[in-house]
Amino acid sequence: MSGQPALACWNCGASLADVALPISRHAFCAACGEAVHCCRQCVNFDSRVSGQCTEGRAEPPNDRTAANFCEWFGPAGGPSGGPAGDARRAADAARARLEALFGPAPDET
Repeated sequence: MSGQPALACWNCGASLADVALPISRHAFCAACGEAVHCCRQCVNFDSRVSGQCTEGRAEPPNDRTAANFCEWFGPAGGPSGGPAGDARRAADAARARLEALFGPAPDET
């Protein structure tokens, strides 16, 4: 046992145990086909910060789901990648409970 958490796809949650480390830019999830070496799978991804990246030196690409060459990439352990994944899931659960009580939020357009 290495003590490392099992890697799971940021998109579908499928195991990435078959993906060779270090993760190549050409690695894709066998279950859903999404890129693995991308912002959404990175420990630095955080949708709550400017640029959605906690690494100040990184230059985030326009598409955070596309494969990239970022030298600060570090694989996150599970779906919705990054350290903010648990907070996002908690917020999504709270939003779902509110929608169950009051219905969906009106469009803000």
